[in-house]
Amino acid sequence: MSIEHSPIRWGRIPTAENRSGLKRGALYKLAGKHRGLFKKAGAATIVDLQLLDEIIASLPDAEVSESDPAAGNSNFGFPETA
Repeated sequence: MSIEHSPIRWGRIPTAENRSGLKRGALYKLAGKHRGLFKKAGAATIVDLQLLDEIIASLPDAEVSESDPAAGNSNFGFPETA
């Protein structure tokens, strides 16, 4: 008999931080814009991790340049391409 595991649906703030890479403040800002992201269970704040995944997936792609002025180079140590 095989047991299928479904993705974890709910987690607390630290779980959401680890899963998303976002800090607590950013999660609270998202919760202010996306009703249902947070639930309260007594003193615990529970995060709908599936909804968080959907919110992050809907964010715009980052604008990334080929050079990083802070690094002082444009090829990041990779060989030049023709």
